[in-house]
Amino acid sequence: MTRQSIAACVLLLACALFLGGCQKEEHEATGEPSPAVLSAFVARFPDAREVSWGKIHAYDVAMFSFATPQRHSAWYAPGNGACALTEIELTAEQLALEAPAVLESWRTSPYYAAGCRPDEIDRLTYADREPVYRLGVACPDAARQFTYAADGMLLSDKEHREGPEDGTRIQPCPQALLDFADTHYPGAVIANFEIEDRQGVLYYEVEIFHVDERKELLFDANYTFLVCVAGIEEPEQLPEPVLQTLLALAPDTGAWDALSRYENYKGIVAAYVLKVEDRAAGRERLFKTDPAGNPIE
Repeated sequence: MTRQSIAACVLLLACALFLGGCQKEEHEATGEPSPAVLSAFVARFPDAREVSWGKIHAYDVAMFSFATPQRHSAWYAPGNGACALTEIELTAEQLALEAPAVLESWRTSPYYAAGCRPDEIDRLTYADREPVYRLGVACPDAARQFTYAADGMLLSDKEHREGPEDGTRIQPCPQALLDFADTHYPGAVIANFEIEDRQGVLYYEVEIFHVDERKELLFDANYTFLVCVAGIEEPEQLPEPVLQTLLALAPDTGAWDALSRYENYKGIVAAYVLKVEDRAAGRERLFKTDPAGNPIE
């Protein structure tokens, strides 16, 4: 799924977006956190060394190393000792020992065949969810991020964007959003969490893999659910009326770039969206239909 598809989603659901602007919190250097947080960290990482603590977005964040010079991070909800996120940097050798299926899956990808190689490998664990493995890869066209489950399933493939200067490349997913995913998408794997700041208005995006589909859940700054954007791999997966309408609107299927389905958390579909690369104009275009195949302006 793309930033353009999310933008289209916001346009489709503009009536839902009644929220005010929020400002990003700054990184604040602090001393040691509360005894509960410190005790939880020591129990979880007894071999940690060169530990330094800071506060980012109200979380107590530990930066630390093990025997190797790689730097890791652990994010704790203030006061209660609950670990909201860990980011453990791995070498390719460590990945091969810990999650060989991930390395095997990556090596069968077209990017690997084209000579792309990861320059950063991380194991991410959101709260108590199962870990995912993120490969930062330098490709000729752009840097990309590939996120895998431990069994080698590709959860997310997206263009990598540099994080803010305070080093917050990742952030914990708020517990309320994790609980929402557990309730409405049981068994989903949390692949990624991002905060989007659009002209001072914050949106929360949670990428999940659920029932063999990649989905992106969009929330407002008050954690109110807005829409689920589900990726569609092949045109044949579209309802026939939708497919015929999109073929009429954009007959050059070679220019079709991405298909997605917009729905609520109950699975009721609101729209289908096609992103097309308009090579002549040097831009992208979006075509939308309702579930019956009627075009949406």
